[in-house]
Amino acid sequence: MLFDLGANSGITAISWNLDDGTIVTDSVLFLHQYINVTSYQPTVSVWDQNQCQIDYSLDLLTIQANGVNALFTASDLAVEMGELVTFTDQSTASNPIISWTWETENESNTFPVNSPYTTAFYNGGQNTITLIITDSLGCTDSYELSIDVNGDFELPNVITTDNDGINDVFSYQYDIFKSYDIVIINRWGNTIISKKNATNSDFWDGKTNTGEQVSDGVYFYLFEGMLFNGTKLKKEGFIHVFGNPQ
Repeated sequence: MLFDLGANSGITAISWNLDDGTIVTDSVLFLHQYINVTSYQPTVSVWDQNQCQIDYSLDLLTIQANGVNALFTASDLAVEMGELVTFTDQSTASNPIISWTWETENESNTFPVNSPYTTAFYNGGQNTITLIITDSLGCTDSYELSIDVNGDFELPNVITTDNDGINDVFSYQYDIFKSYDIVIINRWGNTIISKKNATNSDFWDGKTNTGEQVSDGVYFYLFEGMLFNGTKLKKEGFIHVFGNPQ
């Protein structure tokens, strides 16, 4: 809304009361945005060089709904860390929508066309995603959903290294780690393999540091990974290896 005092010679002070809790002083021309859909009775007071005060009531302003309604759905509301979730826009507007902005705790992406948005979450617990839409007149609206993310990532406790393409390696089901350290120890306390700042998604393929297949048995692992958002996660436990010669 544009407020313009017009001709103002001889005026030494001015105060606008916009009836929404906003007071503007010493401005003869400015823009103001009303948020709520209701009616407002703005007033303006002016003073001349003799400190005479004159109060004016402006026309009653009625703010109409802008017809912009943001809405979207999610492919899943409860996921594992790193599991991709697809969000589908279902927004409506009286005027053409010209931008869609998707915001999470870690990222914000704006698109000039409407298409499904896919992302993953790396923080356990409730994660909020927000859609902000803007129409051709600059009107906006937002909508948000909460995604429940399981923060206790589970690693397998068995691998079968028989090269059948099924469960052949020790890994996590989603690519969530920027880097990781891992140590594999046998039952006698000997280090079988050790990796530092590794980036591949297969943590261990059942081989030693020299590339030899280990024997069937139980091995202990120590794992520390850094997620793409910088969070560090630690895990330790036992891994059973089957499918190799004794």
